[in-house]
Amino acid sequence: MGVLGVLLFFGAMTMPTLIGVMISSVPKELKYMASSFGALFYTVIGYLPAPVLYSLVCRLTGGNNSPYGMMFVLYTGTLGLLSVYITYNYKRKQG
Repeated sequence: MGVLGVLLFFGAMTMPTLIGVMISSVPKELKYMASSFGALFYTVIGYLPAPVLYSLVCRLTGGNNSPYGMMFVLYTGTLGLLSVYITYNYKRKQG
């Protein structure tokens, strides 16, 4: 349970920073739209697929007693870290 707490803590800690980076990287007249689309995509891509993917992985790996569904959902957070790393390197190369 400690790992889940650490993931929730660091996820909650990085979101305001990442939202600030997203908002500051768009022109002033598009900031409201960027904020709205960011919240929409964060909700749709971040929250909506989790129960479906969880149940699918559990069903494929052993049913109700399978721990792999929760492991899969928790480890998909590394995709967010990977996308931040790719974006950082892209922006750094642009100057």
